[in-house]
Amino acid sequence: MLHRQMRAFGLAPVYAYSLGVLLFLVFSYFLFEKSSVAPYVYGLLGLFILSPLSLKKRTDFLRICFHQKDYLRMRLMENLIATSPFIVYLLIEMAFLPAFLLLLMGVSLVLIPIPDSFSRVIPTPFGKQPFEFPVGFRRYLGLFLLLYFVAIMGFSVHNFSLVIFILIIIFAVSSSFYSWIEPKYYVWIYHFREKDFLLSKLRTAVQYSSILALPVLLAALVFFPDNWWISILAYLLGLVFLISILLAKYTVFPKQPGLPEALLLTAGLLFPPFLVWLIFHFFRKAKKNLKPLLS
Repeated sequence: MLHRQMRAFGLAPVYAYSLGVLLFLVFSYFLFEKSSVAPYVYGLLGLFILSPLSLKKRTDFLRICFHQKDYLRMRLMENLIATSPFIVYLLIEMAFLPAFLLLLMGVSLVLIPIPDSFSRVIPTPFGKQPFEFPVGFRRYLGLFLLLYFVAIMGFSVHNFSLVIFILIIIFAVSSSFYSWIEPKYYVWIYHFREKDFLLSKLRTAVQYSSILALPVLLAALVFFPDNWWISILAYLLGLVFLISILLAKYTVFPKQPGLPEALLLTAGLLFPPFLVWLIFHFFRKAKKNLKPLLS
């Protein structure tokens, strides 16, 4: 299924794996170079990778499809494959405790699935409409709590780089809320022109992502006043990237964004001023793509 998704994305698996390994190594190197608590952040990222594999709805389906022994063997292989790059790099960096904890979590989640929902509705600081942020926030509530905890650790040890990293990760997680492609009906029901629909989506994305990011940003401005401009720049960069992700989604809606969009977004990350042009480019394409559905 993963290989099919790679091909549908427009990238052969051999190239996808090669690019993934390269980006993983570069990211890991810079993370450990810049932060003293990188091993724990790294372990957190490994746990984030494990989460979708261990959701109860998914594991219940697999239990129906496979015998118990086959199910346990497959789930163990899944979790070990997903966490092994993180564990190996942690061992290379001599971070034995985070590596052991991540391995322990990988094995434990084979037997203890993560609940998809809770008996009580978790309150959010967002409105009920649109759906992306209330659903995404509830799904990744544990991750957000961990991110805020790591940010507090960064403030306690006066590690400005770690705080900025957490601020960027908050926007990255918020951007992932737009990875799900909703049915056409969810767009068709809006009595908007294409431009108004997109502007409404953008206002909501900026407002709600700011609610999640502002506690870290404001604390960074208080604790690191000399680096205020870096904090503001990281916040603005996160917003611009989130806007680009949202618009890229609707340039090809109801299809999944593919390799061309991914390459443009990657170029924007490597050269942030390019993101400004990219927003206008995606906005024009999204308006044209949505016109038949909203007219």
